[in-house]
Amino acid sequence: MRQQWQSMIKAFYQRIIHYLRPKISRAQLIILVAALTGLVSGLAAVALKSIVHYLQHLIEHIALSRFAYLLFPMAGLLITVLII
Repeated sequence: MRQQWQSMIKAFYQRIIHYLRPKISRAQLIILVAALTGLVSGLAAVALKSIVHYLQHLIEHIALSRFAYLLFPMAGLLITVLII
């Protein structure tokens, strides 16, 4: 599944590069890629901040709120270890 996504992204990237290569210079292409990278990074940061803010409110309204501050980070670490 992961390779399929990677190949789709690579094919999409190659189509864009082949389309833009004759139309813009190399410096303009680098600036365009840098701007797109910054935009996507900014959107990812906003999404991450919103998710963390929502989880904070969710944890504060759980009856076990004292223990939730310990349980959720441990659960997050466990999920991270299992995924990686």
